[in-house]
Amino acid sequence: MRGLTVTSVFSVQHRADGGELVYGLSPYLTMMFITTFVTPFLCLGDWFQHEMPDPSPFKMTHGLDIWDLADHDASFEELFDKGMVLDIVVRECRITSFRLISD
Repeated sequence: MRGLTVTSVFSVQHRADGGELVYGLSPYLTMMFITTFVTPFLCLGDWFQHEMPDPSPFKMTHGLDIWDLADHDASFEELFDKGMVLDIVVRECRITSFRLISD
């Protein structure tokens, strides 16, 4: 858990009153769990049965690729941008080794 917190997969906030820490999901995980991202995975079976080249599962589900959807939906674009920034940070600052799975 510590490794996931350090890489900002989970967020930790200090309370103003000095109480217990507040844990939450990072923008990346929030992005990955919204229905916009989950729904395309539910139709992967249909996507695999189509001839190539087919659009991505995302485009088959929403009628737009991810970049076009971000252009048309400001709230999705904001969440997508924040999530992708974290993805880049995790790749750049990856954990190369650890002693325990809980590190």
